[in-house]
Amino acid sequence: SAARARARQAEAGIANLEKDVRVEVERNYLKVSTTSAVLAHLKAEVEYARDNFNAVTKQFRHGLADSIDVIDANTLLVTSERERANTEYLYQLAIIRLQRSTGTLLGSVDSGQ
Repeated sequence: SAARARARQAEAGIANLEKDVRVEVERNYLKVSTTSAVLAHLKAEVEYARDNFNAVTKQFRHGLADSIDVIDANTLLVTSERERANTEYLYQLAIIRLQRSTGTLLGSVDSGQ
């Protein structure tokens, strides 16, 4: 009958929607996980660049490095800080997308998190 056909069609629509939600949640979870790992690496890279800049600056003060070395070290530091900041933004965005896809975004907004 027509009612059964509509019911089957509705069930199929629900099944497709559930599948789409699962895929979206998994994709967003993997993005959070991947971005978190990249962020950890970039934080270490910033520390290295900062230590390198400090060392080159001291060498420059003692005449063991020239201004080009200081500029290069500064460029490395600024570039690594920019990459870390950009990845931090992408990480926060991935968390928001995961919260939205799992239905927890509004709860975190309401509770002030």
